[in-house]
Amino acid sequence: MATKSSGRRPRRKHTAESMSRVRRLAVNAADHLIGKKRYEAAASILENFLNGNPEAPGHAEVLRLLGKVRLAQGQAQAAARLFERALQCFRDDLAADGQPAADDRKCEDVGEEALTVDD
Repeated sequence: MATKSSGRRPRRKHTAESMSRVRRLAVNAADHLIGKKRYEAAASILENFLNGNPEAPGHAEVLRLLGKVRLAQGQAQAAARLFERALQCFRDDLAADGQPAADDRKCEDVGEEALTVDD
């Protein structure tokens, strides 16, 4: 008796290179949508990337673009939190490359509150 297949492929562990490619695609697509003032669509792509890839490097650019979206939507406080978190991620990236960091906080320590909207 043959067993039924669910039709799903087994989940593969993503390599740094494949995650970098996924991030670039998300950033490029969102940037294009921002240019067309399709802010909700851009935010959806960026939030999906962040939620689906919490361990992926390169969050700083994604957070910066999401901040740009929130600012364009008139959500200044949410944008400021996202920009702060993006800046901390940039600092973390510099520290990982041997550059001095400005403070001790890590990118993830800035908090998930940066993704909330309360304006």
